[in-house]
Amino acid sequence: MILFIISQIFYEGFEGDFPPTGWTNTGTRNFKWVKRTSGVIFGAASAGVSVAQTSRDSGTAILQTPAINLPSINPNDTIIFSFYYRLPSVGGGAFDTRFRSTDTLKVQISNDGNNWTNLIVWDSTSLYTGANN
Repeated sequence: MILFIISQIFYEGFEGDFPPTGWTNTGTRNFKWVKRTSGVIFGAASAGVSVAQTSRDSGTAILQTPAINLPSINPNDTIIFSFYYRLPSVGGGAFDTRFRSTDTLKVQISNDGNNWTNLIVWDSTSLYTGANN
């Protein structure tokens, strides 16, 4: 017998104010996280990084949650972090597959808010896995 017990610890759908209360959003004027209401997979909104096509800005855009209290877990437990991403369309057509060689998506965790550990790191070659993904 296989038994699954699923408990949702945290969820954010970005339908309300952006950034949500307690979140921090850092970046530059032309390179930051924004709320999106089109092309959403679930709910009425999502968060995405906005980069002006004519901008030469580069740097880091960070969307940080407030502290999330994770319960004690058994070493045999599995924690699932789930999210969706998509590439913007170009001129209303196909998804844009142009990544710079320095593009990176990181999911990080911290016990103190100062020292961070990478949970997931995708670079420009691992982010794009096909037009239907």
